[in-house]
Amino acid sequence: MKTSLTLLLSILALLLISPVQVNAQLSDLHFLPPLKQKGSLSTIDGHKIYLTTPSTDTMMVDIYIGTNTNPSWSQQISKTSGYTFDPGSSPNVANNDITLLSNEKTGIKQSASGLRFQSRSGERFYVTYRVKAGTAQASSLTSKGRAALGTSFKWVGSPNRGSQIGELDNAVGIMATEDGT
Repeated sequence: MKTSLTLLLSILALLLISPVQVNAQLSDLHFLPPLKQKGSLSTIDGHKIYLTTPSTDTMMVDIYIGTNTNPSWSQQISKTSGYTFDPGSSPNVANNDITLLSNEKTGIKQSASGLRFQSRSGERFYVTYRVKAGTAQASSLTSKGRAALGTSFKWVGSPNRGSQIGELDNAVGIMATEDGT
């Protein structure tokens, strides 16, 4: 028994230290669905979207709002020069109905909300969305790119075991990328 446990731990240690290249989040196309703050509160006081790439070549990334076919912004990135996209960070970020939905637009189909990031020539890059609320709370969402496209969805979240029921919530955002899905 001791020998098999030692062997198992040795194999696990080898797998953990082996150089394995994982590119699950590296893609030429990324979608970020709009998020929703609880109620009408504006507790998010900072949010940024980070574009990075392992490529040493410079690439142009276009940023689209919702289903718009014309980019709203364009930015060059490379391995040594990522980009921080600021969708509006200031004290008590308002619901801009692009990255953060207002109560009126929550739960209904939106064509002018959410963001799409696409490289012009098919180069691959990463997209990470980070938000903060005060000094004690923060969250991060990493886009999975083309690997996340499909019609089967799974959501995993940690259980809220607090005692303030009115203060606890979880959320899931699903963004349709084609009509009829």
